[in-house]
Amino acid sequence: MRYQTAEAVMTKTLVDVDDELLAEVMERSGARTKKQAINEALEYYREAQRSGPQTAWNNLRRMAADGTLDLDEVERLSNLHKQGRATE
Repeated sequence: MRYQTAEAVMTKTLVDVDDELLAEVMERSGARTKKQAINEALEYYREAQRSGPQTAWNNLRRMAADGTLDLDEVERLSNLHKQGRATE
């Protein structure tokens, strides 16, 4: 079922959602409804994916400008990422 609101075209979808995770998202975001929490989480994810590479470049530029860019650390993190262990 699709319908349109003033903000967007909406599709009614039945999904299983982790109740504890949803409650945490609602608490952190201040969302008053499950629908609002889910839509805000989707928007947040979309924006993070769009801005991620640009944010990374901006951070590298800032670090290079202020002298805190450690190329050895960048290489170490890159190697960890390639090995699937980027959080070490």
